[in-house]
Amino acid sequence: MPGPFGLDDADFWTQPYRTKDAVQQRLSKEGATGLFLDAPAKVPLDGRTKLPLVGCHVVPLREARTARFAAGAVVAAAHLDEGRTHVALVEPPRVKDPSAPRPAPDDEDPGEGRVYKMFTLDAHARLPDLPWRPGSIVATVLLRGQRAERVRSELVVPPPRGWVDPVVAEAAAAAPPPERGPERVRPRPGGELPSYRKDARSPAPPAGVGLSLVTLRRVPARGQLMVRGTFALPLLPHQVVDGHQVGDPEAKAVVPVDLVLLGEEATGPFVIDLAVPVHDLPPEGKPARGYFGLDLLAQPAMAHRKKQRYWLWAFAGEAMWGPQELALT
Repeated sequence: MPGPFGLDDADFWTQPYRTKDAVQQRLSKEGATGLFLDAPAKVPLDGRTKLPLVGCHVVPLREARTARFAAGAVVAAAHLDEGRTHVALVEPPRVKDPSAPRPAPDDEDPGEGRVYKMFTLDAHARLPDLPWRPGSIVATVLLRGQRAERVRSELVVPPPRGWVDPVVAEAAAAAPPPERGPERVRPRPGGELPSYRKDARSPAPPAGVGLSLVTLRRVPARGQLMVRGTFALPLLPHQVVDGHQVGDPEAKAVVPVDLVLLGEEATGPFVIDLAVPVHDLPPEGKPARGYFGLDLLAQPAMAHRKKQRYWLWAFAGEAMWGPQELALT
């Protein structure tokens, strides 16, 4: 069944803008602004190496000069049997010519109306570390404090064509999957922060499955910006410790959580990839709960931060949280 843009799966590779006029007319009729995204429902792994996404950015005319989609849009995607979210700019950064004159400010009011920018991107090319194997991928596009609804694509192995040697097929079926285990706890616990225990400042767990975060005001005397989070997430088999040494002897599992900060001027993205221990395994069929607290400004990803506004997002597999606007001065 076609997605929100009315494209058939094959269209994403051959004619991604086939429904462009209809999409823009519908969004105009609805008076919609923001980010909109579509993706193929299935991606056959029979030689295809692209994960094509098609989107539309709709912005009021009065904001078009400052929207900076090309410089600020970010794609974020996760393979759900891995859990880690991979993040990159939609378009590679451009090298600025310092001698080029700055455009003159335009003081004239452009009036009412909207600008519609259609775009395509290959998520696999932009995110080369995203696993390329059978399973579900969820993806979205972020632009500072805006996001598109997440889209899902299934990477599938198509059935073989013609005769298949049964000996070869049996050997392939018996081949063991790649060995995976939990990540080591990151950043390593020590002192007051980072912390992976529930305390009075931990946010309440989300209803059902998800992520909850709270940011505490910056402490000027210490130069800190603390964030605390709680998650309730299903565990994947490879996340259970089961004898692995993960840097926390009390951990029963380790769950990847990715914090993503997007800057107003210097976008980044600034990604803090956590590996959070779970200290109590849940009953079968129930989500596991984990807690974390850390100083954002102490993380290596923020070493070259600028004084600007940021928007904080958080991802853990299919769970997503945000945005929270922050100002670093």
